[in-house]
Amino acid sequence: MESVKQLASPAGIAGNKLYPFRVDSATNASGAANYYSGRENVYAIYGSAEYKLTEQFTLIAGIRNEYNKVTFSGNKVSTLADKSTHVEAINQDNSYNAFLPMLHVKINATKNDIIRLAFTRSFARPDFGNLNPGTVQDDINRVITRGNPNLKPTFASNFDLMVEHYFGGIGMVSAGAFYKKLSNLIYSNQSTQNINGIMFNVNEPDNLQNAWLAGFEAGISKRFTDLPGIWKRFGIDANYTFTDSKATVPRFDNGKLIEDKSVIPKQAKHLFNVSLIYENSKFMARIAGNYKGKYLDAIRQIAGPEHYRWYSSNFSVDFSSSYAINAKFRLFAELNNITGAPVRYYHGVYDRAEQAEWYSVRGQIGISAKLF
Repeated sequence: MESVKQLASPAGIAGNKLYPFRVDSATNASGAANYYSGRENVYAIYGSAEYKLTEQFTLIAGIRNEYNKVTFSGNKVSTLADKSTHVEAINQDNSYNAFLPMLHVKINATKNDIIRLAFTRSFARPDFGNLNPGTVQDDINRVITRGNPNLKPTFASNFDLMVEHYFGGIGMVSAGAFYKKLSNLIYSNQSTQNINGIMFNVNEPDNLQNAWLAGFEAGISKRFTDLPGIWKRFGIDANYTFTDSKATVPRFDNGKLIEDKSVIPKQAKHLFNVSLIYENSKFMARIAGNYKGKYLDAIRQIAGPEHYRWYSSNFSVDFSSSYAINAKFRLFAELNNITGAPVRYYHGVYDRAEQAEWYSVRGQIGISAKLF
């Protein structure tokens, strides 16, 4: 169960004048839509089995079934044409069933090489904030903003292939491919609604019917213990993921249905991380580079793809180190965002910036202790 409450800023003093507190509440129109309560009951059964066909082949199968029942209470706030406001309580229930089978195949090709194949069905529940039935209806500007307690969870049918090679010492290299068929993907919907002959712009979370993503990944983790001298203290961790995705976004233009093709929001096409490590019996240091490619941040359904909000690619560098004083005490130091990488959002195309943020280097230094 989750409850969300919001308070306005406390009182302030200007000169000799004391400004009183203004507290938002479930009956105060300025904040009533932010007040909601929700309860989710989950009933589940599951089972699994493992069967070793040969020394090289192992099957692992299982089934999980969940029944979810969600109950929400919230408020609808209406601002009428005469600028008066009205608060109305809303209660809504929702329930759904999730059938989640899985099958894994593990193949020990050699002593140091493993092949894994898997089919799984998984799901992601909507956030409680998206399920909040709270509604703000502005008759003056003809805008409705609301949650959606009828949101369905996002289901995924996942197919995965992974090959792993383990080195004689510490470390491994891996490569794999994946495909996910998605249904009821959750996104921020912008649509219109006719209420008593007046057309309102509506903002609410909603479900897309079908989408998919596919890609491949590769990684390596290696300590160079077989090198001479100081070099045996070094190591490297690196991984790269490529992901392509497609979703269909419906919208209406002058009464005509248009199905825009889009990538999945929040899903970058390129992800890359690499870390260079040095460590001995007392000291450890790591410097890491992290790259995240551009991704779709928000779908603006009414406006169309040329007005979607995008997050620009970002590369940051972090550093961490520690020194063991003894078996119980350790000094540590961390630095983040050494290169001062900016955070940038743009409107449809890169040249139309919507938001840009710059952050300085941040870090911490301290001492940690093991009590037992």
